[in-house]
Amino acid sequence: MKVAEKVEELWEYYTQKKFREIQEFYNNKQNNNEANENIKELYYLSLIETNPNEVKVKTNGIFKELLEAMIDYYSKNYHYSARKLSTWILTKGYYSDWIIERFFDSAKKSQQYDTIIRVANSFLKKGILKILYVKELFHAYYKLKDYQKALEVFEQYREVFDDEDLFHVGLIYLKTRKYKEAERVLLAVYKKITGKEYLNHYDKYESYYKQKYQELKQKYLQNQLETYKELSEYGMACLFSGDYRTALNIFTTLKKELTEK
Repeated sequence: MKVAEKVEELWEYYTQKKFREIQEFYNNKQNNNEANENIKELYYLSLIETNPNEVKVKTNGIFKELLEAMIDYYSKNYHYSARKLSTWILTKGYYSDWIIERFFDSAKKSQQYDTIIRVANSFLKKGILKILYVKELFHAYYKLKDYQKALEVFEQYREVFDDEDLFHVGLIYLKTRKYKEAERVLLAVYKKITGKEYLNHYDKYESYYKQKYQELKQKYLQNQLETYKELSEYGMACLFSGDYRTALNIFTTLKKELTEK
């Protein structure tokens, strides 16, 4: 097999996380003697995934930048890892889903939300639609407080949004004072929690929560609301009763709890 073909085969192993197979190939004496710089880099890339502390090398093959990015990642230099991985992903043909996930992880840990937006948009504009790209794009705009852009992403791809995402959407509507929209989005989340339908009974819910507001408020002030469901009820009561600041605080807290589960 030609060296170029072997590089492609080993790269496929790498994208599938078959690190041991790469190491077994490289550790064969005959293969080791014939290995070029690119094969050595793929070996080091596989090695860093199984023994991160053993890889401290300088190379000059086609995977040099990727290797440097992975060394930075395992050294917890997430800022540099995110920068290098974004350049690699946007300019090279060699990447896979887990490498892209590694980039997003590095970028979030180093708070490089602009870089996340650039990479996610690059894929989406090419018609490569994956839930991961949509959600990372939405949350990056959210973190940057570009709520209008975040809502545009939600409106375009709302079918991929789950409960945690909808909490963020509801919070955006609250923060941008779009209270009716917030009510409907957060009711959708509440419906999933309780199993109760709301779409055809919106007026009934509005009346119910307005009536429950004072009762729930007293319980809240006396620390008698403890469960996720009870706090959700009070949050909805605040929202329907115009106590938007308290509603925002409650749903922000609930969003944190949902994220940490």
